[in-house]
Amino acid sequence: MSETPEMAARCFAASMLRQGYRWIALHSYCDAKGAAIYWKIRLKHPNGEKWIRSMSHNGSGYEMEEPIHPATGKPLYALSRIAANPKSVIWITEGEQKSDALNRLGFAATTSGGSSSAQGTDWSPLKEQKCVIWPDNDDPGQKYADEVTRKLSDLDCAVEHIDVAKLNLPVRGDVIDWLLANSMATKSDVERLPRHPPAARPESSDKAHSEFTGTPQRKTKVDLLNGASITPEPIDWVWIGWLAGGKLHILGGAAGTGKTTLALAMAAVITFGGVWPDGTQASIGDVLIWSGEDDIADSLVPRLIACGADLERCHFISGANDANGKRAFDPSKDMAALAEAMEKLPSLRLIIVDPVVSAVVGDSHKNAEVRQSLQPLVDLGAKAKCAVLGITHFSKGTQGRAPLERISGSLAFGALPRLVMGTAAPQDHLSPRRLVRLKSNIGPDGDGFEYSLARKQVSGSVGIEGQFVVWGEVLTGSSSTLIGDIEQPDKPDRQDASALEGAKRFLIKLLGNGPMAAKQLRAEATDAGLAWPTVRRAKDDLGIEAHKTGFGSSGNWFCKLPGAGLDPGDNPKVIKTSIDAHTENVSAFEGDEHLWTKEPPPEDQMEEITL
Repeated sequence: MSETPEMAARCFAASMLRQGYRWIALHSYCDAKGAAIYWKIRLKHPNGEKWIRSMSHNGSGYEMEEPIHPATGKPLYALSRIAANPKSVIWITEGEQKSDALNRLGFAATTSGGSSSAQGTDWSPLKEQKCVIWPDNDDPGQKYADEVTRKLSDLDCAVEHIDVAKLNLPVRGDVIDWLLANSMATKSDVERLPRHPPAARPESSDKAHSEFTGTPQRKTKVDLLNGASITPEPIDWVWIGWLAGGKLHILGGAAGTGKTTLALAMAAVITFGGVWPDGTQASIGDVLIWSGEDDIADSLVPRLIACGADLERCHFISGANDANGKRAFDPSKDMAALAEAMEKLPSLRLIIVDPVVSAVVGDSHKNAEVRQSLQPLVDLGAKAKCAVLGITHFSKGTQGRAPLERISGSLAFGALPRLVMGTAAPQDHLSPRRLVRLKSNIGPDGDGFEYSLARKQVSGSVGIEGQFVVWGEVLTGSSSTLIGDIEQPDKPDRQDASALEGAKRFLIKLLGNGPMAAKQLRAEATDAGLAWPTVRRAKDDLGIEAHKTGFGSSGNWFCKLPGAGLDPGDNPKVIKTSIDAHTENVSAFEGDEHLWTKEPPPEDQMEEITL
């Protein structure tokens, strides 16, 4: 006796059946004439876990995989029943069991499979058909219904959805739950269930819905809110000025600047309620991390440990499960399922998506496609009231351009987020790197922090090192200046002669009335539209000197023309200094007049000129 599909399926599932799984069904996917193409084996454990696997015949025997499908996609389920009822209304469910239940009542019902299967299926056999979609009562079910609606609208189908909100179903309730609760229901009872047009559909489906129901197309209404009815709310800052709850952020920068380590350092601060680089205290919360480029065990966790993170509050997205079993997490289509999983993390304060371009379906250089793809990330953060941080790169060869314009891909990567940060590294690879705020729609932009990357042995391990961030000085200034200063060091061949001469005239005029505080000088140069590297070269060419008044952190740096006095507004022609050999006190004289005497500062307060 030759082996039947069911016999083969039970052999493949034997080990799972021994583990307590129960046989549910063997679903046959056929062509329009009823010839089998492949099968799906469905088991379920009493604890609720499902085991679903595909099986096909290779000509000589059965194997546990699907056949190679044509470029048009996988076949619809129960395709021969649809072909046999060309004038029937087609009912569409999420899953084969639900279609089977409707078919037993006399409907022509089909499905593409699980909640993530709509994109890879050939829907063309339903062209110009009237269709009713019965969604599951959850977010993945509604997403599946919306994706199927878009597919059918392209085929000029008339589409309606069963209004599951009016069926008194439990969360995740479906066709089978309703039929169990209404065991005496007939086909007519199902046909009378409340329906509505798709909530969000292409324009072409308006006409199709009108043709389906025979009723006039419903006019769109716009809701208005009166300003007096709205109570102002403060920004929910996770890190004041840098990370905001419910908002999308982007962290971009050149390769090798440590963007992922920076993001993990921020995550670590949140997990143990540490101190931010500006000295403010963080509130304790959980973080959720997805990385498509770094391994969790050998890269991410060692870095988090090195940064001092509380690993109990760190959560990683390790994959996803659908009708075909476990697979890699796909940010472009698994956001609804992620939102459901996040309900288990009520203290979530930060989500890291690395790289954020993985969330884009289509062309990452097209504004419309990027905006549409990033919107689920925006909605995810808003729903969970946590900050979402997407990591991306600067485009190659863009040094010198406005930093925000250097974010790789579409301009939407810089426009849609409420706050964009950028990183830069000096060409000598020795000086500190810089984290700079490129844009903020919810606070000030510009300014930033110096930081360095270091490595250390992970506690309790042998041969495992973790990279961490060492924060440095607070930076003030525009993003263009702060990044340009270290990415484009002074080089004569980069200087425009007229710009250099203009900078010299500017300095002579500005300092002609006496010394000026270095900070004020830099601010004046920025306001005048002068690039600071050009101003520095002009300063060196003119021999402009920099001196400090006072000692330690209370002192101030001043710039002056050659021969000018040491104090603002004072221009003695000749200044002489002397150092007492016994006390090391430093004294200054103009001619014979003693101007001042200062004691030398402690060694730990010695500073170098940084202009």
